[in-house]
Amino acid sequence: MTGSLVTAYIHLVLTVFLVGYVLYWAIMAVALRRTCDPDETLRLLAVANRARWPHVVVPWALRLPLPFMAWAFLLILLATGVALLSGHDWSPVLLLKLALVAALAGVQVILTRRPVPTLIFVSFGLALVIVILSGFLTRT
Repeated sequence: MTGSLVTAYIHLVLTVFLVGYVLYWAIMAVALRRTCDPDETLRLLAVANRARWPHVVVPWALRLPLPFMAWAFLLILLATGVALLSGHDWSPVLLLKLALVAALAGVQVILTRRPVPTLIFVSFGLALVIVILSGFLTRT
């Protein structure tokens, strides 16, 4: 197995993790908006934002705050994505994907501090569009 193939696998697996992470937040936001008033929704999202991962087996002091998981995914995806860029031309699709990745990182900065439903849905949408654009990049 070549290094670039391993890098591609890591990139794919972490993409699935990142989409799962943003899906988790989207599901939380929808569920809380349906059952709670807006102030309570924001309070409970803040409680979830302080959760630590993994939630079992690992001692509390060694668990990572949940927002750090998103940053870990994004940083590793950035590193593997840069490694995979060799051999790709700078097509408009690639440039759009990179712009959306930057937008996702910007949204994540705000969500790390204070999760709000609107930005949670923006984050989810950005992640899905990035994945779709990545599919187009494999054909160019």
